[in-house]
Amino acid sequence: MQRKYYSDDLEINSWNDYKKELEKLLDYEIKSAKDLIEFWKKFSELFKIKEDKLAWLYIKMTQYSNNKKYKKDFNEVIKNIESKSQPYIFKLNKKFYESPFRQKLPQKYQLLSKIISNQIELFRDENIPLFEKEQKLAVKFREIVGKMEIDFEGKKLTVQQMNAYLENHDREIREKVWRAIWQRFAKDQSKLNKLFDELKAIRVQAAKNAGFKNYRDFVHQAKGRFNYTPKDLENFHRAVKKVIVPLIKKMNKKKAGELGIRPVPI
Repeated sequence: MQRKYYSDDLEINSWNDYKKELEKLLDYEIKSAKDLIEFWKKFSELFKIKEDKLAWLYIKMTQYSNNKKYKKDFNEVIKNIESKSQPYIFKLNKKFYESPFRQKLPQKYQLLSKIISNQIELFRDENIPLFEKEQKLAVKFREIVGKMEIDFEGKKLTVQQMNAYLENHDREIREKVWRAIWQRFAKDQSKLNKLFDELKAIRVQAAKNAGFKNYRDFVHQAKGRFNYTPKDLENFHRAVKKVIVPLIKKMNKKKAGELGIRPVPI
């Protein structure tokens, strides 16, 4: 990422590194709409620097799933940088939102203003540790899948390596590989089910903390889906079931007949 506001020498290796820069932004003086735009661009660049750091740690952790150091490094960033920064992020969002110059911004910044307003509305201190737990459960899921090995053609392969065979032109090979993958997942079914239940409980609680009846409605707003509602999606799903699914079944039946095989059930 090419930097405009920060030196290439700036690295975020600890909470103090990030905190120092966040506090500078909190003290950033805004005297005009132009200053407000510069403030936000600088904040965005700092945020991307942190995100790049997190992304590379995640890549290393998933690439070398048996390396405990990479896992530890990633979890340390989640615990000591990502989680601790959330109250600061909220304050910086609020600084932008409460600025008297926000109303003087060009039209192209109105969506940004709406997104920030949404983040402020959804923020809850009590959700910070919940989101930290959510990240850790996601890491745990990737660890379980990353350690899966499948005996195939005399070799032990990971799920990721097996996926390459799903592109094979031989239908029998694709089916054999597909079954082998999901048979391997079935061996860890109890672990994965437990993980899902824990994740569901965390997300439902986070939604309740933010004043929502369910996680679906909460995450719909959290993702900034302003132009349509969950009800609109339900209507869309019903339309697909009524119109598209019968069409797909008809097309599959025709194609299966041409190939001389049984159609895939939907």
